[in-house]
Amino acid sequence: MPTLLLIEIWVLLLGLAIIVSYRMLTRTINMNGLLHDKGGSAGFSPMRLQLIVSTIAFAIYYIGLVLTIKEPGSLPRVPQEMLLLLGGSHLFYLGSKTFALLLETLGVSKPGDKASRNKAIKGDEPK
Repeated sequence: MPTLLLIEIWVLLLGLAIIVSYRMLTRTINMNGLLHDKGGSAGFSPMRLQLIVSTIAFAIYYIGLVLTIKEPGSLPRVPQEMLLLLGGSHLFYLGSKTFALLLETLGVSKPGDKASRNKAIKGDEPK
């Protein structure tokens, strides 16, 4: 019986992955700007990339734990190291956004103005 359940879970996950992939490829799911900064520059955002990669890696890892669990009716414990990695990734992303908002609020930089943001970090006054 557990093998039938395992097969059903795999079919469900594979079906969902196929549907989402198809919709992403046909642009039914809007992916525009997913990795871009929403500020004035709208350039590539490495912070968004690391956040997405770490979240997807954590999800895949946890799904693997769920599929290999021996006790029916319970969820596996998440290792503390994985929680720290995921939390650190989110903290890094939110910290960078907070820092950018703080600089913008103080008038040190305009939204998306990386040159004046770098000057503020180095201690120079923007002109």
